[in-house]
Amino acid sequence: MSDPPDPPSPPPGSADGAAWSVRIVLPGEDSAVRDTLLSLRGRLARGGCGPEMGARLELVLAEVLNNIVEHAYAGGRDGAITLLLRGGGASVWCLVEDHGRPLPRFTLPDPAAPDPAALPAGDLPEGGFGWALIRRLSRGLSYERVDGMNRLSFWVDP
Repeated sequence: MSDPPDPPSPPPGSADGAAWSVRIVLPGEDSAVRDTLLSLRGRLARGGCGPEMGARLELVLAEVLNNIVEHAYAGGRDGAITLLLRGGGASVWCLVEDHGRPLPRFTLPDPAAPDPAALPAGDLPEGGFGWALIRRLSRGLSYERVDGMNRLSFWVDP
């Protein structure tokens, strides 16, 4: 397994360097995702994340982690998820790794969310909305498949 990459330079307007870092390894299960998100609230607050930033980060991580459980580890596949967060200034850099199935075509999904108004009544598709939300609430979103591992990284700003 290769080492996690160093975070890219902080986005403009952020303080240089990481003031805090959190690394969590959790089972790829629904209950572990819920427990992890709950425990992160306190850690983020102690790291200096305000309530708005904490909520934004929690929403992005919920979408990412639930996608991993639902899709990468679907069909009874067992595995762990590694979450690395580094905060500096107002921004948080996130790296999420798993050994589940890769994203289709080894690329991030289409950035456009389905338009509910353009669909027949009661015919909303499964999926597509979470990735649009992730893209809207983060920046620098990057995906790669390395040595059988999915690696997703991104910045979340207030």
